[in-house]
Amino acid sequence: MAAHYGVAVVPTRVRKPRDKAKVEGGVLIVERWILAALRHRQHFSLGQLNATLRELLEKLNSRPFRKFPAAGATTSSSWTNQPYSPCQLSVMSTRNGRRPE
Repeated sequence: MAAHYGVAVVPTRVRKPRDKAKVEGGVLIVERWILAALRHRQHFSLGQLNATLRELLEKLNSRPFRKFPAAGATTSSSWTNQPYSPCQLSVMSTRNGRRPE
């Protein structure tokens, strides 16, 4: 699914939820911004809804950040130009040296 959407799956840090608030805040912004725009619209097919969602998502992604006004549409388009590199599997161990089961 990640390859289909062109995103990377990065696991969070264990027992250190420093990023959780930032992610939840981002989800909240998307929910409020897109759902508020869809509130008074009617769609009669899934294709119409997807087209509207795509349009609203492009508008949301092109908005400048408050703290970094230069970062906006340029950062989202640069992700698609990244070269493909396959993932490397690794075996992780616990602190006592044993492999998790």
